[in-house]
Amino acid sequence: MKAELTLKVDSLYEVINHSNTLKTQQLIKDAPNKVEDKLSYDITEHTIKLVNEVVKSIESMRKYVTTPIDAYKKQIMELEKEATEPLKMYIESAKTKMLAYNEELERVQREANEKLRIESEKALSDVSIEDFSALAGQLVDQSISINTEQPKNIRVTKKARICGEVNWSMVLNVLFAAECLDYQELLTPLAKAMEKCGVVKIDGIEIYDHKTQVIR
Repeated sequence: MKAELTLKVDSLYEVINHSNTLKTQQLIKDAPNKVEDKLSYDITEHTIKLVNEVVKSIESMRKYVTTPIDAYKKQIMELEKEATEPLKMYIESAKTKMLAYNEELERVQREANEKLRIESEKALSDVSIEDFSALAGQLVDQSISINTEQPKNIRVTKKARICGEVNWSMVLNVLFAAECLDYQELLTPLAKAMEKCGVVKIDGIEIYDHKTQVIR
């Protein structure tokens, strides 16, 4: 790839400042302000043709100047992609593994909480009044210990997905009422739209928790 890019901007200035361009600009100033007869009509038509020619010549030279820029930009973007794509793939793969670990922790936590609940009910049913406070404090400490093991950098957002035959009329009504109707993206804003409109259920639509690993 070239280390430097030479821009031929002077060529564009030459066309902009060319005598034809300057004459056409003056021609516009002298053109009729109103089209009210055959003469003014013909003059205006002729002026438009001349102005169009100048516009095309300037646009043509602009493309001549900017085409190397576009090609250079494309090369740079390809270079960036080659460097960042494997890095981004690692990030996505690593985040997936972290989410899987988080989900496993959630499962373990649910089991631990259920076990703690059962043990608590059994222990509290047998404890004396004198030992109640000490046992209650011990159970609270165990609960805190279980909950603090959970990672905190997980972002949970509500999203919608199709789970059957969809009531599209209801979907459109909700999106329209929430002022976020986009015919290209019906599902993306649907969860927020339903929450905004107080709609709990739409046939064929499932609202689920979408988890994203956040790295700060």
